This record gives sequence, C-alpha cells and structure tokens, in this order.
Amino acid sequence: MDTALRHLVRILCIALLLAGLFIGFSAYVQSTYAETLSSTYTYEITLETDRVLTNVTLFLPLPENGGRSPVTLAVGRGDLAGLPRGWGIGLYGAGNATFMKITADRIAPEYRPPPVAVGEEGNPAASPVLVPIRLVAEADAGAVIDTAHPLGNSTLLRPKYSLTGVACDFPHDPASPPVCYTYETAFFASYRAAPDARVTITVGLTGSNTWFVFGWSGNELRDRAVLTLTGPSDGWQRVRGAMKTGIGRYEIV
Repeated sequence: MDTALRHLVRILCIALLLAGLFIGFSAYVQSTYAETLSSTYTYEITLETDRVLTNVTLFLPLPENGGRSPVTLAVGRGDLAGLPRGWGIGLYGAGNATFMKITADRIAPEYRPPPVAVGEEGNPAASPVLVPIRLVAEADAGAVIDTAHPLGNSTLLRPKYSLTGVACDFPHDPASPPVCYTYETAFFASYRAAPDARVTITVGLTGSNTWFVFGWSGNELRDRAVLTLTGPSDGWQRVRGAMKTGIGRYEIV
C-alpha cells in the first residue's frame, strides 16, 4: 500500500470515528432530554388584607385554552395547596370565561414577627409583617408548553382584553429576546370591610419546560394580574395584567 492510500485510509477512519462520536452524542442528548423533560403549569393566588373581610365572594381568572385546562381541572377537584379551613372553592362560567370562585364567611389579616438579624435581639416596637394568604395549584401540561409564542390556543390567564405588546423591562439575551405584553382582565370582588381596609389580590400563572442535559435548563412564560382595593367592594373590577414570554433557553445544549 503506497503512502497516499495509507493517508486516505487514515482520514476515512478518523472521519468514521468522528461521525460515530457525533451520532452517539446526539443520541445521548436527545434521549436524556426526552427522559428528563417536564412541562408544568403553576397557578398562584395571593390575597393580602390589613382588615377583617366578611361575606366574601371572589371570581378570579383561570388559565384556559378554550376548554378545560389542566389547571382548571385541578381547581375543580380542589387540588390547591394552602387552602384555609372554611373557604369554599369552585368554578364559575365556561370556556375562556371560566373563573375560580372563592367564598368565605370571614377572612382576617395574618401577621408574623418582624425579621431579626443574626446576633441581634428583637425590637418590641417593630411592626409585625402582614402575611398574604397563598393558594397554589400545579398541573402537568401533558405536552411541551409553547412558552415563546403562546398566543392563540395556549393555556393562559383568561379573559384577556386590549392585549398590547410592550418593551420587556428585565435583563435578557439580545440574541433571543423575550416578548412582553400588557392587557386588561376582570375580577369580581364582593365583601364587607372597614372604609380604610386595603386589599390586594394577585393571580399568576407560570408555564415552564425544564430538562437536564449536562445541567438543568429550561424556558418559561409568566402571566400575572393584580387588583388593589380600598374599603368594601361589591362587583366586577377592571384589572391590569402583564405577560412575559420567551424567557430562558430554547437550545437543548
């Protein structure tokens, strides 16, 4: 075998070896991605009040997509962490106008002691910290969540009105910028309270895809609406919401 032929054989062997390594690496990445991939919705409600509320009825937006979303099904079953004793929950409406219904005879403010630095004594004059009531429902999405382009038939907080694209106000990679929106939605809030009672109700949804390939990675969308009221309330309220999409990584490695 002459020298030129030996060089050619050597080059072909190296090329075959590299091709095999590439195919093996790709197969490992894809199988590991598929085995560790998790797509989850997290729905969270917080209610903070500095005065006692009585005869409470709330209708709050749910994550919907034209039918019964995984979160709506979980709420319908009563699968919420943090549900206080005596509260009633259920569903109100249908389709994209399905709301979570909350009823309670009485909701009182909750407080905890103020934080104390390590090595210091507590200050008896310091004001206690108001603690919000927090309800959380988590549900398996059943498929990869389109966190980059969720408009259309994706599971989002609904109803949504006057959806408007806006600049994203948090640090991000210029090469793969997220897309942010503002919108209006509706909460129903009926309760009796002192004239100076301050009540804040927050409804939020996070849709996330996570996987482990040489380390944890993933992407998500965040959808949130906040209502702040003073005094008693008895009716529907217009609420401003904000949605951030395309957060995180979209390459497997």
